[in-house]
This record gives sequence, structure tokens and C-alpha cells, in this order.
Amino acid sequence: MSLHEALTAVRRPLLYVSSGVTLLLLVLPFAVVIPLAFSDAPYLTFPPPSYSLRWFSSLLRNTQWLDALSFSLKWAGLSAFLSVAIGVPAAFALVRYRFSARVPVYLLLISPLIVPHVVIAVSLFFALAGSSLIGNPLAFALSYTIIGAPYTVVVMIAGLKRFNRTLELAAASLGSSPLATLRTVTLPLLLPTLASAALFAFIVGFDDVVFGLFLSGPTATPLPMRMWDNIRLEISPQIAVIAVLFIVVLALLMLLRLFVAAVAQGPRAQESLHH
Repeated sequence: MSLHEALTAVRRPLLYVSSGVTLLLLVLPFAVVIPLAFSDAPYLTFPPPSYSLRWFSSLLRNTQWLDALSFSLKWAGLSAFLSVAIGVPAAFALVRYRFSARVPVYLLLISPLIVPHVVIAVSLFFALAGSSLIGNPLAFALSYTIIGAPYTVVVMIAGLKRFNRTLELAAASLGSSPLATLRTVTLPLLLPTLASAALFAFIVGFDDVVFGLFLSGPTATPLPMRMWDNIRLEISPQIAVIAVLFIVVLALLMLLRLFVAAVAQGPRAQESLHH
């Protein structure tokens, strides 16, 4: 048996084993956290001695947790909107136009993906130290946008490079203006890509704890920062409940993304049937 045949023979089993181990590492934390959220014990113990909803009920009565959750949802949502507002025009400019500073502009836009978040957080802290923005929710909107916009740029560039411009040319040949073509043809077809870009930007902001360490204040404490404080001061099953809520929120966002993709694919499928 040649070396190539031997490698081919072992490649598939190795692929199965590595895929199984990776899947196990991804699923195992969920298998631990979810039962802990329903534990009836006053402390974290696995497996739980009994199950109840006491910690969910306790969390719903805890205004600190609810305020932190509301804060993260609100400002991560705003940062996702701002990231899309910045990333979409930037991606269009980088893909559709040729100019001398294209590469430097692209590298500048994606630099927050390369620079460690702690470096950005420290720089932002000193930049805002002389103002009243430290401990202000607007500082979080700014910081989340800084780290979220690169994701929208990368996702939109990928979507635009795969985009078939035939329909745009057809609309232009029928007398449609560039703005009308963008509104009625391009953006509707790019809706799944837009949803993915917004989803990435939201998750990056919603899940961030680094900026919370530098920018938090009495009236501006995001949920990950509240979790960090809870883990440092006390470890109760409430932290597992929050983790489960994280999972639920992200699952709902993924379902929303799939729904948007299905809605966007509907007209295309009907059009292909007509042709």
C-alpha cells in the first residue's frame, strides 16, 4: 500500500473522530449549564440534587440583573444598527469602486479584529477620561460599534462579491435610477447578508466584558459585567440562569436570521420557476 493510499484510508476515521471531539467540546458546556440553571440547591453543584424554577423566579425579581439585561439589549442593538450603517456603505465603496486608498481603508476598517480588545478599551478609556462619557451608556454604544463595524464590513464584502449584478443591470436598462435599484433590487436581495452582519455586530457587543471593565458606572453596567461581578463576589445558580438566557437570545437571533433568509429566498424561487 502506497503512502497516499494509507493516508486516504485513515483520513476519514480521523475526520470523524476530530469532528466528534469538537462537537463534544461544543455541546458539553450546555449539558452542564442548563441543568444547573434548574437546580434547587443554594449553590452550584453538579449534578443538581433536585430541580425547580426558583432561580428563574429569583432572577425575575432581581432589578440589578434585569437592568443589566435591558442595558445590554438596548445598547448592543443600537451598536448593531450603527455598525450596519457604517459597514454597508463602506463595503459598497470597497467592492464597487476602485481608488488608490482602497487597501489602507480596508485595513483600517478591520483593524479592531486584529488589535486586542483590551488595547482598544484602554485607549478609549484615556480618550474619554476627560469627558463625562465614562460610565455613560453612549460610551458603550461607541465601543460596541468600534468592534462590531468590522464584522459588518467583512460580511457585506463577502455578500457583495457573490452578488449577481444582472438584475441591477436589467433594472437600469428599464429606466430605474441607481437609488431606486438599490432600494428595490439590491438591498432586498442582500437582506440575508444584512441580517448576518447585524447579528454578528449585536453578538459582539452583547457578549463583551472587556469594555465593561473600563467604561462601567453606577448607571451603566452591561450584563456580561454584572456576570463578572457575580462570579467574583458569589457563585450562585443565577449565573447559570443568565447563561441559559444568553443561549435562548442567541438561538432566537439565529432563527430570525433563518426566517429572513427564507423570506428573501421566496421571491427568487418563484422567479426561477417562472423562468
